[in-house]
Amino acid sequence: MAIFAKFASALSKWYTQQLEPLWFRRRRPKRLQSFSPAVGQPLLPVAQLQLDGRQGGDSPLIRRYQRYYQQFLQVGTLQRGPLQQGGIAMLLPLLQYADAATFNRQLKKKAGNFWREADKARRLDLIVQPFMSANYTPDLLEIRRSRKIRAFGPVLDAFTLRLADLGGAPVGLQPLQLPVQAEHWDLYVGVFRPAAGYQQGAVTTDQQLVAYARLHRIGNMLRYAELMGHAQFQRQGVMSLLHLQVVELLLTRNTPWLQGIEYLSYGALEQGSDGLLFWKRKAQFLPYLLLSG
Repeated sequence: MAIFAKFASALSKWYTQQLEPLWFRRRRPKRLQSFSPAVGQPLLPVAQLQLDGRQGGDSPLIRRYQRYYQQFLQVGTLQRGPLQQGGIAMLLPLLQYADAATFNRQLKKKAGNFWREADKARRLDLIVQPFMSANYTPDLLEIRRSRKIRAFGPVLDAFTLRLADLGGAPVGLQPLQLPVQAEHWDLYVGVFRPAAGYQQGAVTTDQQLVAYARLHRIGNMLRYAELMGHAQFQRQGVMSLLHLQVVELLLTRNTPWLQGIEYLSYGALEQGSDGLLFWKRKAQFLPYLLLSG
């Protein structure tokens, strides 16, 4: 298994560095047109990266995202257009919304189907809340194995991931720990189906994790590092509900760790299937050029 995992990792790296840029160049013009026929690369809105934040600091997560966002940075002048190898960033500009109610009004007006999908999930009594990943490792494994191919392409985890890779089944419930470092954090938010007596390993949780988002916050940027639902529940609107609730959480801005987040990031314009791009557009993501602060 270790040899196969190394091969899968090498294959993923080769795809990202060699093959993906070729797809990006082919997809970019058409996908830009899908937002507005008049939009060209030099006319895209610009987001200013402030990855260090006010507190500064250094950690593997910070260094990772300084490298990650480097692929989207504008090269040269705006008049010449971007030359990014990593595509054009898809961002939801949170700084444009005064609060969650303002965002919800726009969503209902521009993407009524998206709102209705989320409402469908609400009527099923599904719950959205932050959680500790160690408490739900069996469900996380099932979600990641539930589809062999997703919008971003083949899911290698569906073939190689084991429960041991996620730390094994829980032996006791860990209490929820919300971010302490205000400007740099890692948080899981999940959609749960109430189910009396439901277990994860030997631990009774009374609820099943059916979809989740892993959020990485660095400075003024927050990224969907993972966004995935169980194949069995995706038609029930769980992904729309999850996104809507995450945005509402971010726009409360009622604690230090929620303040100062200006953009929610989700991959590149050119990444994934046309269906994923359609979902991003309905979720109010837009293509942006990035400049380093």
